Amino acid sequence: MRRMDAIEKLLQSFGYAVGEADRPLLSFIRNTVENSIKIRANIMEIPQELLPVVEKRTVGEFLATKLSTGDFKSDSIDLEPLVKTIQEGKVTITYDTSGQTREMMLKTYCGMLIAYGELEIVAYRKLRW
Repeated sequence: MRRMDAIEKLLQSFGYAVGEADRPLLSFIRNTVENSIKIRANIMEIPQELLPVVEKRTVGEFLATKLSTGDFKSDSIDLEPLVKTIQEGKVTITYDTSGQTREMMLKTYCGMLIAYGELEIVAYRKLRW
């Protein structure tokens, strides 16, 4: 699978159609995310197990960038896949999204994607001497 295929598929799952003009920005953001993880974990290469972290953080950064520059409107993204209710045994947690606009929900979700996988990164951290 090509390096960017998983990122493009993840974006497509939200209803965002990746165009040829998006690919340079996606590539730049992915490289930035990879370098950030390498520095944070003090590693030279991204292990296979951290690739999902790179992909989700890249998507979060990309969507946040596009949203902040006004290149697309929040109504072009399908927010239905986002979790609104979590049920574990007898406990149910429901998130109230009635007071949030689509743009606010998307910004929140972008923030969650950008911060995704911190524990996984720490698990691969090497000490610096």
